[in-house]
Amino acid sequence: MPALEFITGAMEGRRSEFESRTVIGSSADCGVRLTDNGISRSHARITVDAESASVEDLGSANGTYVNFRRLKSHETTTLNDRDVLFCGRTVMKFFRDGGAASGGGAVSTSELGELLRGTVPLEGLQGPSAEAAALRARRTEQREVLRRLGAHRWSSAELESLLRRARAT
Repeated sequence: MPALEFITGAMEGRRSEFESRTVIGSSADCGVRLTDNGISRSHARITVDAESASVEDLGSANGTYVNFRRLKSHETTTLNDRDVLFCGRTVMKFFRDGGAASGGGAVSTSELGELLRGTVPLEGLQGPSAEAAALRARRTEQREVLRRLGAHRWSSAELESLLRRARAT
């Protein structure tokens, strides 16, 4: 059974299992109800079937991120086991078949850099000015993710704790 493990937010440390489809949002009728200020009433929908899993942003005001990449409004993307989702200020890890609680495995600064590097797709960009533009866009998106998480206010120990919980060994 698919599950979400909550890494930050009001549900931190909890898990939410669901059948084949669930909606994340602040509305009482959502399968996964989140209460932080960055959550729309119907923020995102996760769908899992025998062949695949996907997440769709439902036109949320603050966006849905999958592994640090922001989805466009109403965009659907494939979810893989242990992908990290950001909705508002809540960080979750997706487990396709329920999985065990993550834990373990600290992430080094260089690994964090690698995680953050892939946030802006680079296909179609060529030449030095395109590379500079892509780097600026990547840094802007990284800052936005960190701002939404409030990570700029976290101590090094808090950040390391989040990263340990976000990455399974």
